[in-house]
Amino acid sequence: MVGHGSWVLRTIAEFAPDATYHFYRIETNELALQRGSNTIPEGRLIDAFDAADSDDLDLLNVSGGVYHHRCDRECEIATFLAEDVEGDHLTVAAAGNRNAKSELKHVLCPALREQTLAVSGYVPRCTHDYVDDRSSDQIWADLTSVPKVEKVGAQQKVCGFGQCAPGHSCGTARSETWFPLCALPAGGKPDLLAPVYYPHVTEKWSYLMPGTSYATPVVTGLLAAILSDVDRAFDAAELLEAVRDTARTPDDLDEPNFSTAQAKFDVAATREQLAGSQPSR
Repeated sequence: MVGHGSWVLRTIAEFAPDATYHFYRIETNELALQRGSNTIPEGRLIDAFDAADSDDLDLLNVSGGVYHHRCDRECEIATFLAEDVEGDHLTVAAAGNRNAKSELKHVLCPALREQTLAVSGYVPRCTHDYVDDRSSDQIWADLTSVPKVEKVGAQQKVCGFGQCAPGHSCGTARSETWFPLCALPAGGKPDLLAPVYYPHVTEKWSYLMPGTSYATPVVTGLLAAILSDVDRAFDAAELLEAVRDTARTPDDLDEPNFSTAQAKFDVAATREQLAGSQPSR
């Protein structure tokens, strides 16, 4: 079956194809979807965490969450995680998305937890001219045959982090901006920003699906690749510290002007810090 979960998995597997994967299915319902994008029933999320607790994990990707209108970080989810899985593995969770019908005003739980690596999204815009060439790493959507309901978000040229055309590097043509439908920062969260679009291609059309659900597995996959490369065990606190310490400011993030520091995942610097650290266990 093709859907949200499979797209998240494809993103992680692109960076860590040889990792060992465990899957935990969380079913949502119509009411939860109406309350806000990526929101899911609290009890079902706890059930998934409970199942994950019995497996020997390094990382847990959560492309979703629960919205609490007045979060005190002492909800059932936070309490369960603190008591049962603290330190066993690092949870990497989506900050959440907003839409016109959403009640969501700030970052979701468990992304709001101090011990969780919270991921939100930015748009890596490509300012180069359209390049109609298969050798180009530029990504853009062909909306000529896409049904109106499927025209999700602002379709535009997006950086493929390679080269737009021979002799033109992405570094000179990329402009990074905050994705306006991300949940608003709260409580020092999110920790990181990652590319917010998932390129969805079918036999009939192609378009860019936005969401922190798709930014989160970019971080999870890259972290998994680092762990495979460094090849030793780290606890959640070590991983979180390394990622936060080495994160860097996006190139051209022009909005929003929040007190929360907006930072990108610096993969090379994180790997270097972890490789040079002393084992804690």
